[in-house]
Amino acid sequence: MKNISEIPLQLKEIAPDLKYVFTKQDLAHLFGNQDGATLNTRLRSLINRGYIVRAMRGYFYTEGASLEDLAQRIYPEGYLSLGTALSFHQMIGTVPVWLCNILTVRP
Repeated sequence: MKNISEIPLQLKEIAPDLKYVFTKQDLAHLFGNQDGATLNTRLRSLINRGYIVRAMRGYFYTEGASLEDLAQRIYPEGYLSLGTALSFHQMIGTVPVWLCNILTVRP
C-alpha cells in the first residue's frame, strides 16, 4: 500500500494521460490495493481534501477535466450530440456550460 501523502502528487502526474478523469479501478491501482473498505476510506479522504471530485458512482475527476471528457469516459461508445458540439464551438448559446448530451447506439 502506498502512503496517502504521495497520492496527490501521483494524481497530478497521471491526470493528463487520463484526461483528468479516473475510474475507481484507476485509483485502486494507484493506491496499490484492492481492499474495498480501505479504498473507500482513501477516496473519501481525497474528496474531503479537494484533490478529487466524485462525478457519479465509480467516476472521479480533478481540476482540468472537461465535461466532454467525463462523458466520453462514462460512455466510451457514445457520441456527443450536435447541440453539445455547437455549444462547445460557441455557435449557439442555448446549452448551459455544465450540460452535455451524449448519444449511444443500441445494438
